[in-house]
Amino acid sequence: MDMLEEKTLGDPEGFTTKIPLEILDEIKSEIRKKEGQKYLEERERHEDTRREFEAIKEISLKRRKSIETRAERVSIVLSKCISCILFAIFIAGAGIQILPEFFKSNPRFETGLIVLYALLGIGSFVLTLNDVRSKVQGWLKSKIIHFFDQF
Repeated sequence: MDMLEEKTLGDPEGFTTKIPLEILDEIKSEIRKKEGQKYLEERERHEDTRREFEAIKEISLKRRKSIETRAERVSIVLSKCISCILFAIFIAGAGIQILPEFFKSNPRFETGLIVLYALLGIGSFVLTLNDVRSKVQGWLKSKIIHFFDQF
């Protein structure tokens, strides 16, 4: 009503058929302007959220890559340590077999040690093979990654 009065300046004779269309166009324009502003604000909030998500995703990917790199290094070291320990036990067992006079006091103990050292020797030999060691490394790596994924 206010718009109509403003257009006709309060004079009923000033009313034409074009005035309602002009008022309608003004109302539409105002609505578009307000809704357009709301849309732009919502779009900006969406873009902010998307940027935050991308930043979090990038941090997560970097963290995952860092964990995988460290897990790879740790698994290599651990598998080599296991191989070296088993090989050292094998050497010790071979030394006991070569020098049995140190264990003559208890033959059962000596026999048990010989069997144990033979089994450990076979294990150390198997672990020194690259294929088996790489499988152990892969298993260790997956366990380490799984451990850190829990945090």
